[in-house]
Parts: sequence; structure tokens; C-alpha cells
Amino acid sequence: MNRHPVQHLRALVPLLLAITLSSCGLVEILRVARLVKGGRIDRKDFCETVDFTLTDKLLYVSARVGESDDHYRFVLDSYAVNVVYPTLARTNALEPFVLSGALAEQLKGTLLAPQIVKFPEITIGSLAFRNTAGFLINEEFSDPLLDYLGDGLIGANLMKNCIWQIDFQDTTLTITDDLARCRHIDRALSVPFTPHQAQRSPDVHLNGPDGLECELQFDTGSNRFLTLRTPRAAEYVAAHPAVKIFRTSSLTMDRAGRTEEISHLVLLPWVTVGSESFRNLPVEIVATEEPELVDTGTMGNAFMRHFTVTIDWPGETIYLLPQPDNPLRHTIRTFGLEYDIREGSMYVSQLYEGSQAQETGIGVGDRILAVNGYDVTALSPGEIQRFQYGRVRYAALEESTIRLSVMTEAGLTEVALEAYDLFASH
Repeated sequence: MNRHPVQHLRALVPLLLAITLSSCGLVEILRVARLVKGGRIDRKDFCETVDFTLTDKLLYVSARVGESDDHYRFVLDSYAVNVVYPTLARTNALEPFVLSGALAEQLKGTLLAPQIVKFPEITIGSLAFRNTAGFLINEEFSDPLLDYLGDGLIGANLMKNCIWQIDFQDTTLTITDDLARCRHIDRALSVPFTPHQAQRSPDVHLNGPDGLECELQFDTGSNRFLTLRTPRAAEYVAAHPAVKIFRTSSLTMDRAGRTEEISHLVLLPWVTVGSESFRNLPVEIVATEEPELVDTGTMGNAFMRHFTVTIDWPGETIYLLPQPDNPLRHTIRTFGLEYDIREGSMYVSQLYEGSQAQETGIGVGDRILAVNGYDVTALSPGEIQRFQYGRVRYAALEESTIRLSVMTEAGLTEVALEAYDLFASH
């Protein structure tokens, strides 16, 4: 049973900065600009390898803050700025400065508080990144997203001064200032990227059939595969095998809360990233007319984990070394739905059209009462954490059947769903 509790951990931050800076006063602009400063390492010729954990296709790394010996658990997010909980700032005696004006007003009711803290240093392994900064999380914000942040995000404003190699097979992270210290670069696919915004998050260019072109956010803070946004979505759905997806948004800038989204998973005959073409890939295509989103997209960890990934920020190049034991697949294994945890309970967050799940009357937003006989109606914080950290699994796609008790519009529904492959016949 798949989970997509976090669609884009970084969705709010760069977008919010991009759309607000033009309306902010000079003082606000200068204050926010400080956010992307720092991250310097006072060493040369360094190469550090540390472990990371991969949970729900999100990368978690351990780091220390300031002079404390305490270790914190952060999501590594190449397309965000640093974000931390206020409790972490208070524990480490970090004094925030408060934003005001237009930017502070737009942050109301969102994930981010209008406060920024500066970190004397953030240490990963033995590497101390000095004088970087981050937003504080809004403690009044309520969203399942927060349950997956760990202690916060380590973002591009810290990462941008180094080379980062992510080995998904060994779950190790190598940080260096010398590309020659990274393995197998000569055999990897080379993809140039364009640094985005002042935090220099990487954008890569994608081409596809029928004139499709998008700038993809190369985003280690996303657990998706490939997502494209285009006003021509209907054309691609009509021309290629496609499956409609219904979901609830787990992060939205709409203060009213969640919104229902509809997209399509489309089996494109080819897409090209850099100089490399990939055949018959299931790509999520979202219809949009919003000018700032048209012809943009995301390349997330569900795609990246099939490679050893090296992000060479100084050289503005990404290297993708295919993993022979984990090749890209042209189908998606699913039970027809995905779920989210909200306020201690489990809900259907995504549904594939035509699936057995939909045919039994299950809908997006329906509450799940039990999974394989396990009561999930009142999960304790400890149970939720163990589940989100991957220490507890109620169901796995390796199983052929999953049993669910769901409260649908028609009442309590008991179902046994069979796993199947989307696009298996293509």
C-alpha cells in the first residue's frame, strides 16, 4: 500500500519567496536575502561520508546544531531553504528575528512563521556549515506534513557550497569539494542544471513527445517520480495511455485548508533529460494555467533512487549513475489507493480511477479504520512516529492482498484489495 503524505516538502518556500519579493519593501528583501547566505565550510580537500535513512522515499540525515552534542533528524531537501521547529531554536538559544510587512502577512496561516534564525553552525558528520539560516515552523499550523519533517529541513542554502553524492543502494551520503573523490562519475549520465533563486536550487530541462518542454525541480524533498505541469495536459492524456488520479493536497497555500486535486499518470513513449532519453515512463501530468507554474515540474526521489545521484553545485551539473539492481520501471505496483495520517487517524489521500478500490465505493478523504486487522483509528504519537520512520508496516506492496475497513459514504465497507501493475499491458 503506497503512501504519499508529503507531496512537496519544499513547495511553499521557493514559490513564496518568488512571488512575494517583488511586493516587499527593501528592508524585507534584505532580511530574506540573509536566509540564503552562509553554509561555508572552513576546510579544503574534504570528503565526508555519512549514513542516511530512507523513509517513504524521503532522505533523513543526522546533524548537530551549534555547540550542542544533541543530534537532530532532518529531511535533506535540495529545493528548499532550511526550516526548523521553534523548540530546536529555543533549546539551542537561537534568537529569531521577526519579519514584517507584506511577507509576514502572506506567511499567516501557512507552514512558516514570519521568523528567521541564524545558525552559528550545523554539523553533518565532522563537517561544520557556518553562518547559515532558516525559517521557523509555525507551531499553530496543523498538517500531516509536519509529522514527516523530523526536526526540520536541511535545504539548498546550506548544500549549495559543496558536492553531494547520494548512494540510494548503500544509503550513504558523501559530501566533498572535489568531484574526483566521488565514485563512477565517468560512467554516469551528465545533466546540466540551472541554479534557481538565490538559494541556487537545481532546475533541469526535460523534453518529451509533441513538443513537451518543462523545467524540472531536482528535488530530494519530494517523494514523487516525475511530475509535469502544463496547460496541454488534456492533449497528452488523449494521445497516450493514462490513468486519472484523485487526491487531497497535503500542503496548500490556501488558508482554508485542503483541496482536492485531479491529475493523470501518463505513459509517455520517451522523455529526455540532459542528453539521455528514457523510454516508456509513467509521468504524472497536472493541468495548470497559472503563469508561474506552466511548463514546470518535479523530479523526486521515486525517480532518483534508481541512480547514484551526484549534485555538483559548483559545476552546476548533476550526475546520474544507473543502478543495475534497481532499473527504472515502466509500471507502478499499487493497491489502487494511498493514505495519509491526520490527527491520529488514517485517511484515503489518493485513488486511481478504475481501480478495485474505487469500484468498491472508496473515495478520497474516507477514513480507514483498520489495515490487515490492525486498528488505525486512534494512533498514539509513538505509533505514528514508528510508522512514519518505517519501523512499523501495516501493509507492503510485496503482499498480493490488503484487507481494509473503510468508512465510506455508504457506511462501513470491508474490502480485500489485490495488488496490480498500472500499464502492465504496455
